Amino acid sequence: MYFATVATGSAGKMGNGVLYRCNIDGSNCSRIYSGSDYFLIDSIFATSNYLYYSTSQSTTEGRGYGYLFRCNIDGSNCSTIYSGGRYVSIDSIFVTGNYLYFSTSQPLSGAARQYGVLYRCNIDGSNCSTIVSGSRYMFISAIG
Repeated sequence: MYFATVATGSAGKMGNGVLYRCNIDGSNCSRIYSGSDYFLIDSIFATSNYLYYSTSQSTTEGRGYGYLFRCNIDGSNCSTIYSGGRYVSIDSIFVTGNYLYFSTSQPLSGAARQYGVLYRCNIDGSNCSTIVSGSRYMFISAIG
């Protein structure tokens, strides 16, 4: 089982996201990832071999600078699969067969006008292509 927490930063500001791995009964928890200030864990997806998770930076201008990581199931050997630009966040992750799917929220024209994009890649993050590109104010909130 995997779960994420957000630590409170100084003076009540948003802190950093922490990702944990535990036995299914909640015992034997260990920290896999601890982000720097203002980095949050947005999505988690585990297969029998790999753990995928996304982070984004929370700034005064909103969420953005999203990253998608792939690690061994025990949290070792993590690598960045996708790196989003300003205001980009990864909202959902799903793996089936040999494909990884993930959705992002991205600016259409400025931070206030968002649209969703759904990507499909090989499970190692290579050969990514856009499956759906949303219109103004359309988010892709879940994949399954």
